[in-house]
Amino acid sequence: MIKSVNKALITDEIIATDLLVSSKTAVRNYAAAITKTISPEVHRMLKKTAR
Repeated sequence: MIKSVNKALITDEIIATDLLVSSKTAVRNYAAAITKTISPEVHRMLKKTAR
C-alpha cells in the first residue's frame, strides 16, 4: 500500500508571479508617495529610491 503525501509545490511560475505582484505593488506605493509628498526634499529622495 502506497500512501500519497499531499505536498504544496512551489513552481517557478508561482515564484515569478509573486515577484511580479510584489514589484508592481512597490512601484504603485512609491508613485503614490511621490505624488502626495509636499516636501521637495522627500520628493527627490523617493524618486531617487524608486529608480
